[in-house]
Amino acid sequence: NYKEAEPLFLQIASNFKGHRLAPRALYWAGRCAAAMSSYVKAIEQYAEVAKNYPTSDIMPQTRFSQGDALSELGEFSRAILAFEEIIKNYPDNYLVNAAWGRKGDCQFSLAVGNPDRYLEAIGSYQAILDRPSAPLTLKLQAEYKIGRCHEKSNQPDKAFSRYMNVVYTFMNENVERSTYSVMWFTRSAFGAATLKEQEQAWIDAAQIYDRVVQANVPAGGEAEKRIAQIKKDNWLLFQQAEETDDVGIDG
Repeated sequence: NYKEAEPLFLQIASNFKGHRLAPRALYWAGRCAAAMSSYVKAIEQYAEVAKNYPTSDIMPQTRFSQGDALSELGEFSRAILAFEEIIKNYPDNYLVNAAWGRKGDCQFSLAVGNPDRYLEAIGSYQAILDRPSAPLTLKLQAEYKIGRCHEKSNQPDKAFSRYMNVVYTFMNENVERSTYSVMWFTRSAFGAATLKEQEQAWIDAAQIYDRVVQANVPAGGEAEKRIAQIKKDNWLLFQQAEETDDVGIDG
């Protein structure tokens, strides 16, 4: 119960000022506030940790949670500063990979009013791809999001290439079938297929959707429906393609 836990953590922080438990109690009070969507209050608790216990080993988690809370309030520029502090001051911390991703997400959000930010976001996501310590699922996410940046920047060919990198990796490298890896594969495959539909490259689009079917993921049913619709709307094209294949086999 977050509502009951928050004042208990604050009481601990008050009773044990200067003790190593105090910054942790403040941090968890902030987490409780954030869990109840009281983001302003959460940010205040995190700020208290940074102000009074700047050398605490809970600082990386504090800055990360602060960045998330600021993002929830749409304060993306301030959130970037929080994530950058983790990247610069705690380079060996386990949160650095995720901090690069969050920084990229903030830059992506800011690009709505400033398209140059897409290039900055790409740089942050690419940092994840360049880090050997980044888990594969996070790299799939970064690759997909670079594709989104290219698509938003009206660079469909580059976007398609990034989306397909995710598709090929997922299908060819025995990627663990986690909820997240399946999600980024699915989004990438549908993103790539949609781009081909926009180009009216119907056969290519159907082939990509078929990869989703072959991957045996939850979106396979939707992919089958899209294949059926594409073939129905472009039946002559597919009939000609089948006849060409038959001639090639007979030859």
